[in-house]
Amino acid sequence: MKKNIQILKDIIRFLIELKVLIKCYKIEDITFSIFNLKLIDISGHEYIVFQYEDKIIKIHRNHLVAIDNLNEQNIISFIGIPTQRILMPTYPIYDTKDKIAGYAMPVISGETDISSISMDHFLNEAHIIDRDKDLLSQKLILLKDIRKGNTIYNGKLFIVDSGRYININVMSSCLNPDISDLFKMEDIDTIRNYIYRNNNSQINRFLYEYVMGTVLNEYDSSMCLYKISQYFQYLSKELSVYNYIDLIEQISNRNMTIKEFATQLKQKVYL
Repeated sequence: MKKNIQILKDIIRFLIELKVLIKCYKIEDITFSIFNLKLIDISGHEYIVFQYEDKIIKIHRNHLVAIDNLNEQNIISFIGIPTQRILMPTYPIYDTKDKIAGYAMPVISGETDISSISMDHFLNEAHIIDRDKDLLSQKLILLKDIRKGNTIYNGKLFIVDSGRYININVMSSCLNPDISDLFKMEDIDTIRNYIYRNNNSQINRFLYEYVMGTVLNEYDSSMCLYKISQYFQYLSKELSVYNYIDLIEQISNRNMTIKEFATQLKQKVYL
């Protein structure tokens, strides 16, 4: 019932927005309107998602929420970074006044359920994501909003929403004052270490939330995830393992499915 109500709210909001969205946009030398596109998702508060040929088009809902890091140079700085699973923008999108209005990304199709995939396969995919995280950390890119809702699994696991990422070389001024003071320092190692810790924390949390999403419902989600978080923090200190991919490898059986492992974890934290 709640899901149906939310869908109705999304549709009403989208219809109200049409008067704002009915205008032309540009990607490279191509001009288009939303009526040239296939609507993919209207549920997000920050972007409406369309498809145009082999591109996902994300148009910012700037009349609803401001996003400081939707900055032309920030978006352009992501293009061409050779990540494999954390997808980065491929083109900036402009309105007809040449103001940045969003960005394009590759289309990832064929989404399927993750419950029955093996832990062996999941961990292999997680290691690829972890290597992407290390690459982006080296380039001083701060990851944000890494969560299950921003993923697609189609035999490979992709993180598909870069809308909150920040290239510190470009956008340090948009950070909150406590953090932005850190980036005024000239010690690049201190800056990079902060970014690595942040990005590692983002991926760590994503991993157990992604796994547990196969067995949790809206009624037990928050409490169980809190207990899992506490359990992983305890194990991390106990085993001196601070990367949760390595931790999960130690406590799981690679022949298990994700759902079987999640069920085991849930039972363990509720003992």
